[in-house]
Amino acid sequence: MLNLKAQATEIINKLEMYARLGKFTRHHDAFVTQPCMVSYEQLLDAINGNSRSNWSEDNYVKAVYRSYWKMAERAFERDYELDQLVYDYNCFVKYRFPAPKSHAELDYAFKRRLAQMNEPSALALTLAGVLCRHRSWFNREFTRSNGEMHPAVFKAWELAAPADWHQLVMEWPHVSKEGHHKIAYTRDDKYGEADRQLVLSVSKYLTRHFPALPSNVIRDISGMYTEAQFGFARTMPEMLDIIVNGPPSCMSGEDEEFRDSDGHHPYEVYDPELGWHMAYVKEGSRYTGRVLLNDKTWVRTYRRKEYESSNSDTDERLNSWLREQGYSKSEDWVGFSFKRIKVGNNCGFVAPYLDCTNGHRDVITVGNTLEIVRSGNGEYRCGETCGDAETLGACTCPCCGYRCVEDDMSSVGYYGDESVCDSCFHSEYTTVYGRRGNMYAVPSEDAIEVNGQYYHDDWLSDNGIVQLHDGEYIHEDDAVYIESQGEYYPSESELICYTQAGEYELREDCIVLENGEWCLEDDAWQCEHSDEWYANDDVDSVETVCGKHIHPDHVEHYVIVNPNQQELRLE
Repeated sequence: MLNLKAQATEIINKLEMYARLGKFTRHHDAFVTQPCMVSYEQLLDAINGNSRSNWSEDNYVKAVYRSYWKMAERAFERDYELDQLVYDYNCFVKYRFPAPKSHAELDYAFKRRLAQMNEPSALALTLAGVLCRHRSWFNREFTRSNGEMHPAVFKAWELAAPADWHQLVMEWPHVSKEGHHKIAYTRDDKYGEADRQLVLSVSKYLTRHFPALPSNVIRDISGMYTEAQFGFARTMPEMLDIIVNGPPSCMSGEDEEFRDSDGHHPYEVYDPELGWHMAYVKEGSRYTGRVLLNDKTWVRTYRRKEYESSNSDTDERLNSWLREQGYSKSEDWVGFSFKRIKVGNNCGFVAPYLDCTNGHRDVITVGNTLEIVRSGNGEYRCGETCGDAETLGACTCPCCGYRCVEDDMSSVGYYGDESVCDSCFHSEYTTVYGRRGNMYAVPSEDAIEVNGQYYHDDWLSDNGIVQLHDGEYIHEDDAVYIESQGEYYPSESELICYTQAGEYELREDCIVLENGEWCLEDDAWQCEHSDEWYANDDVDSVETVCGKHIHPDHVEHYVIVNPNQQELRLE
């Protein structure tokens, strides 16, 4: 029944255009929202009173509404009734909207409404409405929850279909009395009649109904529904309080623990005026999660381990919550700056330990700040936990202009007499086969790839590489040269053929001879008796008195041109 009714609803929604043109939209909307005899009769009156079309068109409209009303009110389950509805509607469209523009508008409205109907919330509420009318216990649970499913269920449903969405809606999973971190549901009719509900964690319930969702996705969704309190800290005193009293890490000690920073806490460099702030998770009076933020970005979250005092784990709760707030995860802090607080240590400033997953901990001095740059480009490297930084010997990369450690440079060019930083080497250069088959690195735009190998475009011939007719490159052993075209083609190409003359030619310029061999069309002739083709060099044609050119084998059927005889009629 649900399937038929859903299809009928799709059709009735298509009539929105007619309702708007006919000025009875209010009656149409009322009928679709609550189909009953009263709304149906009011709608028909509106059609009869306001429509400007002829009677035959109105009759089709009324037929569509009548079919829908029967299906909605009396829950018909027979396919032929839906077929009648479709037929009536098609007739209506044919007579009412012959203009392409009106067709396009109607189709757009239909697709939009259909998309809305297929959304999880629409499907759930449609089935819930039916269940409320037939199961008193379901109506009770629906009312208790204010008609709202647990939001985690819809988040999961938007990503993957449940194993059985009818069963899921029947259970009506909603927020438990214990809080959003739990889902209460009714297992079956017996549990419903006994007013008994089961309670599961969000992750366990989603795992039960959404087997297609990866565990990490379920974890992220579940992480948004906990008993913990989430918030932001945007002042330095708040941030230091969270660092010292929150999840432990190498930077979470007291000021005096950092021997090389003159009593300053390394986190003091993350000045809020430069965009730095923090997010936290608080359970009761304890901070159990924290993360450093800047410009809607984070690198690593920390979560306090329940029974250990060692460094913290990743906080998946914070990861999920931050994504909901519009933040995204990064691999490092390259491009961001922190405050330069001068002290008397080796590097001359308070240096934090920079979190990253790819080793980019270098910084350069920019006025009263220190900018974080890619590894190998800096004056200092912030990889210490004592508040100091390593001073680097640096030179300038000719490719990007950044300062680089000499040991982090790589040679490029045929003679290897130029050097660039490792970052540029891996992002801007490619190792190729070049002059005389030697290997060296060149700018990537000068490299040509052939079967997974790269070649210097200035020395392709040294390595047996040729360019095909379509601009691609291939090894000469895998190509043939078509002299008439002056171009190379792949040996296995379906565009070429090997002719009886012992040459490769384009198939489109050739024909198949009577012996099955290929031949250039310009080098062959066609028998007008058998339609077979013959090479000019193999056999000459015979001309008949009627002007045909035929193979000598067929002369018995014709009179041949002879100057000494009069033309005779064809036998």
